[in-house]
Order: sequence, then C-alpha cells, then structure tokens
Amino acid sequence: MTRSTRWSRAIPVARVAATVLIILVVSVHYRFPSFSMLLRTVMLLNRPKGPQGLRPGKEYRRTVPYRSEVTMLRLANNKAFNSNIRELFKKPIMMNNIKAIPRDLGEIPRNYVLKLLLFHQPIRLVDLWNVCKEHDDVPLDSAKHLRLVLKIAKLQRWVYAEKNQTNNLYYYYIHQSRMREVQEMVRAAEVQKKERESLQHLQAEKERQEERERLAVALDDSIVALQQVLVSNIAQIQEFDPEYVREKPYVTEDGAVNVGWGFGGDMPGDAVETV
Repeated sequence: MTRSTRWSRAIPVARVAATVLIILVVSVHYRFPSFSMLLRTVMLLNRPKGPQGLRPGKEYRRTVPYRSEVTMLRLANNKAFNSNIRELFKKPIMMNNIKAIPRDLGEIPRNYVLKLLLFHQPIRLVDLWNVCKEHDDVPLDSAKHLRLVLKIAKLQRWVYAEKNQTNNLYYYYIHQSRMREVQEMVRAAEVQKKERESLQHLQAEKERQEERERLAVALDDSIVALQQVLVSNIAQIQEFDPEYVREKPYVTEDGAVNVGWGFGGDMPGDAVETV
C-alpha cells in the first residue's frame, strides 16, 4: 500500500474523529445532550451528499432528485402486465427486453425445403426463396429462415452448395446419399395430398347433399305454411263474402280448398282441405 493511499484512507477517519471531538466539546459546554442526538448529528454530517435515501455514484440518473418529462415518458410503458406492446416496440430492442419467438429449424421446414429443392436443383438461395413465396403453406418466414434451415441441412448432409465456375455463385443440390430418402418423402407427400384431396371432395359432396336435403325440407315447410295461410284466409272471407269465395277456381263446390290446383288441377293425389 502506497503512502498516498494510506493518507487518502486516513483523511475521512480524521474528519470523523474531529467531528466527534467537536460534538463532545459542544455537548460538555451545553449540558450533555443525549447520545442519540450525538449519533444523529454524526450521521447527518457524514451522510453522502445527494438526494435523501439514494447514494450517488453508481448511476447519474439516480443522483437526480426528480425525473424529467422525457424520462417519465420513456419509463411509462415499462414491461408490466398492462403495458402497451406497440409502445414497447417503439423503443430499442435491448430496452424493451422482448424476446422473439424462435424459428422452427426442425424436420418440418427442412423436409419442405428438400422437396422443393428436388424439383428445382440446382438453384440459388434467392431463387429458392422466390419459389417458396409462391406457395401458401410454406413454413418459413424470411430468406434468413431459409438460409438457417439450409445451413443445418448442410451440416446434416442433406444438401450441399457448389460454386458455379461461370458466374461464381453458389448453387444448392440434394446430397447424393440422401436422394432416395428425399424421393420417398416426395412420394409419401403426394400420396397424402391425394388422400387429403379425396377426403375433402367426399366431405364437400356430403355437405352439398345435406344442404340440398335441408333446402328441400325448408321448401316443404314453407309450402305447408302457405297452404295453411290460404285455408285460414278463405275461411275468414267465407264468413262475410261467400260469393267471392265461390268465384275462386281453387275452391270446390262443397267449399273445400284444393291446395294442389296450381300444379295441374284435379290430379290424383291432390291435397284438398275443407274450409
């Protein structure tokens, strides 16, 4: 330990000792105040300079006894249960502490990319991403996601990249040792697709048949309801205007209503209801 370090450490001790000595002299002069008062005076004289309750030195914003308007607005949308996610994303990523959902780098995106690569090899990464964007069921979110999937597939010896000597660009190929596995995957996917399409076709046909039956039942119900309305109206008109009722062609001589008159007249099986 150097002499300057010893002196720098001894100076605060000397100050405290001098302060205590002065307090003792003053206390003797002023009739011995209590020990708690002396201790409180020492603590107040030797407390760290700054706002009450905060020790300065670690962060400057902790030494400031108030928050500015900018600070309050910045800290208003802190990460809490009722915070605004849109406001959080306006802040830098390191500040809002929001972790992104990790990308899927497993078998599902890898098999999808391998099946596309089988039909489009050799192909560049950019062109393969353009091919992926043409499909609606692509399990990739960006070209970076595709690059990560191809990187892992390259480490697992599913694909390999080779530089074209003409344009010095890298093209991706299916690895020869994995060609048969990829072809089997394509065949299995095609079989599953055909089965799924056949099931969808059967389901759609079943739904259409149910819809036709429902419409037929609804039509029969509406016809019966209209027939009942016609019969009730003719019965009400019969009370005060029998001549008007007799003039109607769908009313028989004995006063019954032939509800099947509009479908062919007196055909066998016509529904005839009596008023």
